Amino acid sequence: MASEAKTHDQLLQNSSLNATAGNNKQTHQTLGHSSTHDAKTGLNRTTTTATKTASTDNAVSLATKSSAHDGDSESLLDKNNLGTIVLAGSGFLADAYDLFVVNLVLVLMESQFGKPSSNDEILVKGMALLGAMIGQLFFGTFADVIGRRIIFICTLCMTVVGCILSAVAGPLGSLNAYQTLAICRLVLGIGVGGEYPLSASITSESSSPEFRGKMMAAVFSAQGLGSLMAPILVMITLSAGASDAFTWRFALAFGAVPGLLSFYFRWKMHETESFQNVEEKTQGSHFDTMKSAFSKSFVVMTVLGTSVSWFLLDISFYGNSLFNAQVSSELGMGSSPYDEAQSALIIAAIGYPGYLFSIAFIESVGRKPIQLMGFAMLAVLFSVIAGAFDSLKGAAAPFFIIYGLTFFFSNFGPNATCYIIPGEVFPSEIKATCHGISAASGKLGAFITTFVFVDFKDAEGLRHVFVFCACIGAAGFIVTVFLIPKYEGKTIYKIHQRMSVLPHSKRKDSVDSEMGARESTDKAIKRTVGGEEEAKTAERV
Repeated sequence: MASEAKTHDQLLQNSSLNATAGNNKQTHQTLGHSSTHDAKTGLNRTTTTATKTASTDNAVSLATKSSAHDGDSESLLDKNNLGTIVLAGSGFLADAYDLFVVNLVLVLMESQFGKPSSNDEILVKGMALLGAMIGQLFFGTFADVIGRRIIFICTLCMTVVGCILSAVAGPLGSLNAYQTLAICRLVLGIGVGGEYPLSASITSESSSPEFRGKMMAAVFSAQGLGSLMAPILVMITLSAGASDAFTWRFALAFGAVPGLLSFYFRWKMHETESFQNVEEKTQGSHFDTMKSAFSKSFVVMTVLGTSVSWFLLDISFYGNSLFNAQVSSELGMGSSPYDEAQSALIIAAIGYPGYLFSIAFIESVGRKPIQLMGFAMLAVLFSVIAGAFDSLKGAAAPFFIIYGLTFFFSNFGPNATCYIIPGEVFPSEIKATCHGISAASGKLGAFITTFVFVDFKDAEGLRHVFVFCACIGAAGFIVTVFLIPKYEGKTIYKIHQRMSVLPHSKRKDSVDSEMGARESTDKAIKRTVGGEEEAKTAERV
């Protein structure tokens, strides 16, 4: 296994060196050919000189542009960056809110429709995840075929419609209220799922290489705001004296608000330049493009790495997120709707700073190291909870601190990087599709968890659930070591060269293509300026 991991990195390095050498050789040959014509005719010499002058201007322009996009001088509060974050993050906030509020909604619905059966509870939670898988695969693929903008609008519409339908759910024919809600949440889940590959692709393609990691981490942090907003809204509504029946419907309907507020801006947004450039150069169908991409072992290994790591993360993350009410209740921490909301708020508040740490350190520490650290800490923390379970049971403060830290190191770890990495490593012609595959693998893990968590807890006990989560953390660490490539924002173009199915000379799909030229910009300027001096000397003679 170690040799496989080493081979994975060596293939990337060798491929990048060969691609760079090939480009330098082609440039050298072109300039040499022009010099030969200089020696023969003055006309050709003059034309070549003009060409070289234009080349110099382009090189200087590239250097200036690179300097202007220096990540150290950028800020998340820059107008363009903030606009991208709000545009992509608003949908993500609504997505997280809608997925996590269901915990509290089910408790609130009991006063009106009675306690749901185990199957109905699983159905309500699982259908949104099933819908998310469908949306991630479907919308991710079509975002690479039709474009980012129109599909981004479609995912928002599906999310808003799903929220409104969920809020008015009730008994319908032979279906009880919970079963009707489950169907409505399938629609919601399809829209929610589509937000993952679309927000990742749009943010990645709208950011400079040096700052892309921070931008994507900032967009993803909206998930944390959504998980905080859900219990806060429920607590405020209940404190205001609203009934349980009103509260659960209002909580579900409120999920549509962020989407409605951002609809106009999504409608007015432009297609990303990266997609437009790739669309012009791509020949054949998207199926042909994916077939060519998956014929490359490096692409297959990377997709496997991003998919399996996300699958393992969501088994733990969504298992604990969707069922933390049962966990808190079993540990004797109250079971009323307000108590459940309060417990969810405490856990979300402890975990939220993890998103901020990801924003702060994603560029300096790196994506792969953060993912490794996060999985390792999950293994350690869940082991501590399992080992000290009897002591922690009934001790609210110590349990909440340690349990909350598992969410902190998920957010400052694989929960952020599993979203960021597939949004960066894949070139634009396959980016949304491969991100959708990776995200759908994560939701598959979450979907399976909704069906096995309760039965496993009842059969083996809560302690063994935490032991299992510790093993998941260890498995995620191993997968990351061997299948996730190590890279920086400034060097991502090397991975794109390795994965691309388009001729490198024709690639204009992202700012990453500029990075390859940036490494030889100084040499190009010197070489071109030197050629001009020779031409001017020849003219004088």
